[in-house]
Amino acid sequence: MHFVRAEDAGWLLDLTGPRVRRVTGQQLRDTHGLDERAIGTAVAAVTQALASRGQLTRAQLAGELRDRGIEGSGQMLASPGGRATATGPAPGAVAGHR
Repeated sequence: MHFVRAEDAGWLLDLTGPRVRRVTGQQLRDTHGLDERAIGTAVAAVTQALASRGQLTRAQLAGELRDRGIEGSGQMLASPGGRATATGPAPGAVAGHR
């Protein structure tokens, strides 16, 4: 996780987002065997879970993915979140919001 000034978030995402999406997509495909549909499902699961429930443990996050038919543990749990945040701030990441 990185903390940046709100006014810098846009240009930093523009700069780093494409690479992060490419790298996390490659990891999820090559290392974890997910196709593009499963990657989309995993990213949506992480985004929705964090937006609705706030902070989650790895076990809770794995449960969210498992509920959507995606088995994951270890590094696999970080990749969908990294991919999701490459398009915008993580849910609850903006000061004053949860």
